[in-house]
Amino acid sequence: MFQLIRLDIYNNGRLVSHQRKFILFKKVKISNEKPSIIVSNKKIIDGEETNKGLRYIVDVALGDTYANLQFRGTNNGFKGRVPGSNWVVMLPKVEVTGEIKVKEKKLLVKGIGYHDHNWGITPCTILNNYGWIWGKLYSKNYTVIWAKVYKTREKGFPLMVVTRENQDGFINIEPRDFKIDLKGVRKQYKYYGLPSGFTITAVKNSDVFIDVDVDVVDVHYSNVLGVIKYWRYHVKNTGVIRLNGSEEYINNVDIAEYLVLK
Repeated sequence: MFQLIRLDIYNNGRLVSHQRKFILFKKVKISNEKPSIIVSNKKIIDGEETNKGLRYIVDVALGDTYANLQFRGTNNGFKGRVPGSNWVVMLPKVEVTGEIKVKEKKLLVKGIGYHDHNWGITPCTILNNYGWIWGKLYSKNYTVIWAKVYKTREKGFPLMVVTRENQDGFINIEPRDFKIDLKGVRKQYKYYGLPSGFTITAVKNSDVFIDVDVDVVDVHYSNVLGVIKYWRYHVKNTGVIRLNGSEEYINNVDIAEYLVLK
């Protein structure tokens, strides 16, 4: 069995480096106790849980591309079950600093990151589900994770979670309290119409108000294992979020994804 390692570098939404390598699984050591992955005797992820949250370092070199990044979590994660699999968001929002290199060009970087993980995806998941679309929004102190998991091409299960900077817990927004509206279709891939953008709105009593436009900047397509179709979006998020009377504006570029299982 093999493990795939992949490293993609983007510049303003445009893919500038796409590196991947298959490694024999017996050469991969994954810790059950802390963030630690060793590949061919080289530690590529090393971290620990501290009293200030989860922190770790990612150190990966593939081909002519290299990344050494430090991740420091700023709010609590969450986990749960979605149709066909399990999903954990370890780091809804994380401060990232470090260095990347593409060919001979090196850059010091500083910004906002994210880390989640799906597991339990089986052949039955692929047979019984169509796919999902997912994204995130963040302001100074709030992070919104939104998604829609599709049982069929038309029928989906929406979800939304809001976390707060340096605070315990999260707010689960029920499907009846929010909408993810498609703006239109940007282009076709075979018979797939790709979303060109979304309008995301949420109202939960007087406690939560969200109104954000999500517009596509660029899209990168890849095929996973010859079956799964995956589009990584760079999107422009603009709008407002208000929690318990505290209002903040959203105006940034982030990533989203659209995945079709069959």
